Amino acid sequence: NILAEAPFHNRIGAFRRKADYNNEKDYNIPFTSGCGSCERCSQTLCEATMIFPYLLPNGKVLPCIAMSDSELENIAPNIFDEGESLEKALSNSAIDKYTHYTYSDLFENNPECAACEHRYICSGCRANSLSCGGYFEKDPLACAFIKGGYENRIRNIAAGEKQ
Repeated sequence: NILAEAPFHNRIGAFRRKADYNNEKDYNIPFTSGCGSCERCSQTLCEATMIFPYLLPNGKVLPCIAMSDSELENIAPNIFDEGESLEKALSNSAIDKYTHYTYSDLFENNPECAACEHRYICSGCRANSLSCGGYFEKDPLACAFIKGGYENRIRNIAAGEKQ
């Protein structure tokens, strides 16, 4: 069951109030950070991988904590190895390309996502995709969330409407 195996922070931690405090009832909604147009194609798949890399206790560096125990851990640089450094691990290593893939790369490698009506809104988690077979696989949690109308449900609850 993908829901049981999904990284905890993807299931709950992404519901947070936006930095714009003028609109107190607006929240960041997971899986929906797209701009809604094809301009999205040049955006990186996950900005968090550039901002929040994860250092495992054994010295391996991953693009994201949710990618622990994924296939990326096997190729991750180890800053405890001689000649390795955190700077080098983050800028010139086997994992570096994963921080720079764009939505164009996803659409080229995944015809289902490329054809989806929600492709310019959806921002499925690449860690979830890795757990489903590969970096460019669809994120089934994002698909269920968006296609199930959960964004509107959450916005309605945040606005104080009863469900």
